[in-house]
Amino acid sequence: MPKAKTIAQLAPLFYPFTQLIPLGQLQFGPYTLTKRWQLLYKLAGVAEPTHLPITYLPTVTAVQFAIQHKLVAPLTSKYYIAIQSSLCLLTHASTLISIDALLQPKQPLQAVPITVNNGQATPNLFIHKTASIQYCYADTTNGPIYISASVQIQAGVCLQGPLYIGANTIIKMGASLYGNSIIGNNCLVGGEVKNSILMSYSNKAHHGYLGNSIIGNWCNLGAGTTNSNLKNTAGAITLQLPTAKLPAGNKCGMLMGSYSRTAINTSINTGTVIGVCCNLTNTQLSPTVIPNFTWATVGTPYLLPKLLTHLQAWHTLHHTTLPIQVQKAITQLYLQQHN
Repeated sequence: MPKAKTIAQLAPLFYPFTQLIPLGQLQFGPYTLTKRWQLLYKLAGVAEPTHLPITYLPTVTAVQFAIQHKLVAPLTSKYYIAIQSSLCLLTHASTLISIDALLQPKQPLQAVPITVNNGQATPNLFIHKTASIQYCYADTTNGPIYISASVQIQAGVCLQGPLYIGANTIIKMGASLYGNSIIGNNCLVGGEVKNSILMSYSNKAHHGYLGNSIIGNWCNLGAGTTNSNLKNTAGAITLQLPTAKLPAGNKCGMLMGSYSRTAINTSINTGTVIGVCCNLTNTQLSPTVIPNFTWATVGTPYLLPKLLTHLQAWHTLHHTTLPIQVQKAITQLYLQQHN
């Protein structure tokens, strides 16, 4: 197994998601990187160590070992995946979905409604008792589908596993969600999503393609926003981070930091890295590096008072308030970059 990086080494490779949130508190699906380890130790019935090895991702085998032996398995490739960057979570999205299902407390489920066409009867479609599902199609041939509490699945939706949909999320009419996708809590999703992760309170509510991408918290993709995940040359893709270059194979969409947004019909280039707190209105294909606090186009700053006012307005739409600690983190990062 590749040697795991230290937290100090790994955090910059999770840019832009670690700009405002510590690595261990990043939440992909129902749990943070730290919480998965806490639940693993709880399943094993042993005390947590002072420092949890969050730079490793437990596998299904590790969780089964903890349940069976009441021990936490040793850090070997048989039981764990060494995380090398945020791209590892896209590569191993199906693993995340599977282990989270094992770590969760038993959920109250409903029988598959007659409005759901899932081919032959299968035990791999898990629908929370409080979820609402209209006429849709669910394909669990390649993996399970988990639909959490108070999710709304509207008419004409196509779902393909492995797939996780977080609590209070709405999947809009006619949406197509392909496998290896993880949708966070309180999201609004429409159009086409494939092999992507949306963190909580983010919207991709309209038509457009999102593929091989990770979207941070509180992001909004305007109607028609589409990303490329493949070069016309079918060549290798490299992501440019502030402190490193990440090889991403020949398929990679975008990494978008929290509190960033796009206008209608925004076109995102292959392998694009977008910082936090950006408001993009490009009418042409985006550059592949978009710094934090970009207003409209690269080179124009998003002024801090305007930014904080706009972010509070987005929170108000969800009947919440922009947390003081988030305001402080944004302000501190802004002042660091503009002094």
